[in-house]
Amino acid sequence: MCGRIKTIIGSVYIPPGDFKAMQLLDTVIGNITSSYTHVIIGMDANARSLLWDDKCVGVSRYCTSVKMGDMLECIMDKYGLLVHNDGTCTYHSGNYSSTPDVTLSLGLSQYGITKWSIILDELKSPHDGILFEVGNNVQCVRKEVKDWNKFDWTAYGSITSTVLNELSHQWMLTDYDDFDVDIMAKQLNDKINECVDKVAIKKIITKHSKPWINREISNKLKDLRNSKKKCRLRRSRANVNEYIKLQSEIDDVIKKSEEEWWISECDKLSEVSNSEKWKLINKLTNQSNMVVQPIRKTCNVVQNYLFNDDDICHELEQYPICKEQANLSVDLEIENEIQKAVSEMVHKARQDCDYANINADISDYKVTYSFDKGSDTILITL
Repeated sequence: MCGRIKTIIGSVYIPPGDFKAMQLLDTVIGNITSSYTHVIIGMDANARSLLWDDKCVGVSRYCTSVKMGDMLECIMDKYGLLVHNDGTCTYHSGNYSSTPDVTLSLGLSQYGITKWSIILDELKSPHDGILFEVGNNVQCVRKEVKDWNKFDWTAYGSITSTVLNELSHQWMLTDYDDFDVDIMAKQLNDKINECVDKVAIKKIITKHSKPWINREISNKLKDLRNSKKKCRLRRSRANVNEYIKLQSEIDDVIKKSEEEWWISECDKLSEVSNSEKWKLINKLTNQSNMVVQPIRKTCNVVQNYLFNDDDICHELEQYPICKEQANLSVDLEIENEIQKAVSEMVHKARQDCDYANINADISDYKVTYSFDKGSDTILITL
């Protein structure tokens, strides 16, 4: 296992000039890559190529080791293998140096930066040792932090009152021309950090630390480790029974402490703001970024939150349907109002209309009076 990735690691030796062995390697790699996607191969191929050997510049292409290198290049290209050598020689015999040792991999580049290097130690062999690292993210196992839950704010207030008064008095004695805002801010920051360091209680945590593990549980876990060590050194029935009993007791204590911590965190949800509320939810669900955010639904003037994936999917499926129905009902109401308004306008127009004046013949006076003063609209009288 490379982290949590199942990886096939193989060691291969190809005799010098054995082309059949290189063909057999082609078949074996094909069988492996058909079933596994993560492979590491460390091999003494007795093959030379500019891809991994800087010393083969100028060597005849008809040399046996170079031909073997060409075959290995074809295999690498065929199965998408990545070579990690940086050109450094791995074999030394007298004044002769070359790189017959090749490190290949498949499917590991996406899980971090790989690093290939030579170990200069005495292996009693002409071949140098090779160190191959996958991923370069080195996390700190243990670190010291301040325990803010047990911070004594009363003592901090008394200390800061004295220290900051002295700093203020020092500033008052300073000339106005010598004032520098950046220096003053740095002095203030240093004094506050100094006071915090004097008061704060520090604790050591790791990436596996849990917030419900207190000092009492830590001491019991220490006793459990001592009991395990005692049981391993002297595996008697009494020691085994004592270890099992202590393990069961500590397991119950940890579960109870975790449940109490969970309830205390849930009680905070009704007191904090919405932004802090979602941070607490992410913390309780052990998620740094929730993939599916809960949605709010108003039902009978009561706001409910849907967290279940099935409920959220059902609500999202119903939303376009409900929205379309609501829009349809709104469109019908608007259309009815428009038709009603048009009907009222038509009815009023018919009541105030004088058909005799409308259907009367156009006189010369009207034509003369309105000529070249209207629009291009054509009046048609039926």
